[in-house]
Amino acid sequence: QHAATYRTPLAAAGLHANPMAADKVVAFMDHIRIFQEQVEKLKALHVDPAEYSCMKAVVLFTT
Repeated sequence: QHAATYRTPLAAAGLHANPMAADKVVAFMDHIRIFQEQVEKLKALHVDPAEYSCMKAVVLFTT
């Protein structure tokens, strides 16, 4: 499996660099949770690197 392909680009250590209001932290953490759930669903598809690259291109050009 290509583990590096699915790594979350989030450095948790950087979360403490800039103080945030509590409500913003809660919303931010909720977004992270949703993102991680989507990544897990993507992993469950067992796509090969070529399929993954095509999906990235679709997302890039539709946003």
